[in-house]
Amino acid sequence: MALETPVITSISRDQWRRYSQFMKRLQKDNSVVAGLEVERLKPYLEAFSNQIRIDIGQAGAGLDAEKKQRLEKMADPDELGKLFKRVAAETRNTVLSEIMLAPDNVFNTLRGKHDTKFVGRYEYEGLKYAFGFIQAFEDEKKHSVSVPVFAFDQSMLKMIEPHKPEAMLRAFQAIMTAGNHDMQHHYTNVTLNSNISASRHPSALPEQPFAVKQWYDKHFSLGGGDTAETSYESWLMLNHERIQKAMEKGPEEEKLRKACDTFFDELERISGKISGTVPAKSVHEMSDYFGTMLLYSMMRYLRLDHPLLGHALGRLEKADPWAGRLVQKQMSVLEEVEKTKDSGDNHPYGVDQKEVIENLAANYKAEGVDLMPDNPDYAALKKLQMIVMAPWVVRLLSRGQRTSMLETMQERVAGVSLDMVDAAAHQGWHSAVDGRQVYKNKDGDVFEAYFKNGRLDRDDGPALVKIHPSGDRKEWWLKDGWPCRVDGGPNYIESRKDTRCEKWLNKEGKSDSQNGRPSEVFTSSDGTIEERYHRNGELHREEGPVQVKLMANGSYSERWCKNGKEHRDDGPSYIRIMSDGERFEIFFKEGVPRKSQEGPTQITTYADGRRIEEWCDRFGYVGRDDGPARIDTRPDGTKISEWRGSSNLGDNPDYVEERPDGSRLERWQSFRSRKDKKPNWVETHADGTRVEAWFDFDNLEKYAVTKPGEKPVTVECKLEVQASMPLLEAIKKARLIEAEKLQAQSPKL
Repeated sequence: MALETPVITSISRDQWRRYSQFMKRLQKDNSVVAGLEVERLKPYLEAFSNQIRIDIGQAGAGLDAEKKQRLEKMADPDELGKLFKRVAAETRNTVLSEIMLAPDNVFNTLRGKHDTKFVGRYEYEGLKYAFGFIQAFEDEKKHSVSVPVFAFDQSMLKMIEPHKPEAMLRAFQAIMTAGNHDMQHHYTNVTLNSNISASRHPSALPEQPFAVKQWYDKHFSLGGGDTAETSYESWLMLNHERIQKAMEKGPEEEKLRKACDTFFDELERISGKISGTVPAKSVHEMSDYFGTMLLYSMMRYLRLDHPLLGHALGRLEKADPWAGRLVQKQMSVLEEVEKTKDSGDNHPYGVDQKEVIENLAANYKAEGVDLMPDNPDYAALKKLQMIVMAPWVVRLLSRGQRTSMLETMQERVAGVSLDMVDAAAHQGWHSAVDGRQVYKNKDGDVFEAYFKNGRLDRDDGPALVKIHPSGDRKEWWLKDGWPCRVDGGPNYIESRKDTRCEKWLNKEGKSDSQNGRPSEVFTSSDGTIEERYHRNGELHREEGPVQVKLMANGSYSERWCKNGKEHRDDGPSYIRIMSDGERFEIFFKEGVPRKSQEGPTQITTYADGRRIEEWCDRFGYVGRDDGPARIDTRPDGTKISEWRGSSNLGDNPDYVEERPDGSRLERWQSFRSRKDKKPNWVETHADGTRVEAWFDFDNLEKYAVTKPGEKPVTVECKLEVQASMPLLEAIKKARLIEAEKLQAQSPKL
């Protein structure tokens, strides 16, 4: 049963049904899809295995005996097929390489609830085309399949849709798929963007001890992006090009030529059908657009002087009713080349285009191929258009000049390919032979792993143990590659010198409480113990706190959450009780402070009886609109109220202090100015004396004292006063300090 990746000409109901049915087939265990893909790839795997044997022979003494033996085993199409399926089983992801064809709006119309996308968008002659991936997840998101998609301008598809374009587009699909290297992306899928290939192994697992990631870091430059000669993408294209070239020596060459002729036969047929129904210019645009897109797909794995590409150029010239006009407007094509040269970093590919184009032209010229003749014909001008579309690709497949970076990369392709096969086949968790295996990485970490049917699996102990040189130890209890422990104990354990962490993980590798037990337990050598409760990775518990911590010194804390948010309906959502009796409480609902009418957000009660209440806004800052934001009640009965937020606007004091003897202080915080030059400090004593003061920050400018039954006495002054209650004592102290300063400055007789 073949997958038969669909060709979609629109997002109409009938066409979209084909897409939906195909994606539904992918939303299952990706290992099934991987098996079908291996069947489709048999000719490619045969050519790949032959190329590995050639590369081994050319490497000669450069390969150590053990590595050579491993690679010789892999130089077999069946082994490469098994490896493809093992990678799929381990990462829970399969990258397909047969390309889906669709309209360019397909990426914006995804209807599968688990689909993700990755897309690059481009234009040719004002018409769109795009290349990307759609990744389909099965319902529980344990497995995924990634599908490469080439998207045409929807207006062009709309023009040909009434004329049965299936045969033409299937021929296009065959040619483009032949140049697609995504099967090699699959072997190295742990290095890909997660929108293209999300590895579904449990997130709690460590990186593979000798992962493909290390192969990637070793061989590829991190600078320059995909367009750099030393990039991962460049290597993939070069490696695929030589494997595809080897396939051309067999029936593959005839298949591609037949597909090319079918494409142009159908293109001519459809052009004839629409001629007379649309303007001649539209017929030309349609023929030129689809023909150029085919050339674009070819140049990604065929050199510009390849016979098949030359044959396609001849067929397009015949199919395009306005082909002769391209020669007539050759100056516009040449100007476009010059414009591309000057585009520099502003070009979509972000590389020095002038250098790239000049290099590729020189590379071809050295082989006797002039890409920029004085009087270019139709084929030469179309090649120049292809160069403008992707100059770095054209250069990549040209023969690099001696000592150039390109030549170096081309010479390294075989060695990097052997290292890739060895890394994927022998250095990942998915590759191990059943039974106990021991690995040691470059950092000195020792891994002890147990495999069954190619997956981490053990009944009577951890399936994976990682031991750090320091002695720190991590254990994963797994069945069939997923976190599982038959006896109900923790399936992840991390032990350090003074601490131990135990976790109960679900199949997604997330902490998860079951049957009322905690999902995480932390213990310390000093006797501290902490328990946490989760639901699928989020702190959650219906009854009781989600986090309980008992310190060795007797301190205790607990937190209440629902759905990952701090919440409690009938009490504090967080409580901390210190060993001396101090108690701190927080009141949150749905992750934000409770409403001010319900009470304070935070309450701190000290061992001596002092109590501080604070109201917070939704962002957690102390502030309140309908009353004091902070109330501090002291053991002696003193009560201090502070207003913060919008409630302290107008002429209200920010600070009010009320003492048990009946005295009272009202203060305007930071001694801000009041309307009508009113005092910003008002103090009332128990005997009825009233003290009013006018401050400019710490500088006292004036104060007035009014005793019961007497007129107020006002004093002008300029004193630096450390304001405190009672103020008169602070003034007296300030005057003494002032006098001492004056005396110290007076001349001695």
